[in-house]
Amino acid sequence: MTLHDVHRAAMAKFPWVPFGGIQSKYDGTGIYFAELFGQTIEGNWEFKLSAEDFAKEVIRIVEGHAKYPNHKEFLINSDQHCYLEDETFWYASAEGSWGGKARPLLHEWVSNLLSSGPDGSHSQCLEVPGDTLTKCPKLPSGEVFSP
Repeated sequence: MTLHDVHRAAMAKFPWVPFGGIQSKYDGTGIYFAELFGQTIEGNWEFKLSAEDFAKEVIRIVEGHAKYPNHKEFLINSDQHCYLEDETFWYASAEGSWGGKARPLLHEWVSNLLSSGPDGSHSQCLEVPGDTLTKCPKLPSGEVFSP
């Protein structure tokens, strides 16, 4: 059983509870942690993970969570690791850590998720055509997350 299995079991058991995730698509610290896990758990000290492979794994995980209507994800085109304790919490959008034109901003999305319940926010993602690092997950219906 993985941590993702536990997370999915909780979402299934408590469908009235909103579950939210905030993730940079090519998070440098996340890549570092994934490499450490690969090196220590697998015993492969040469294990390296590219930003593109990390982004693909993020999409795979989010697509697995998307089966649960009470799970919403805010995916950011960035390499930043944490947002909630950082000033970028107020500026970040799906476009990047320092905003851009995409809306809602991260802080607005979190506020809506927490105040409106599991149907209050929509998952956020912004694809840049031709940029594999910014690919967005598909919903169970086959549609792609939209900003």
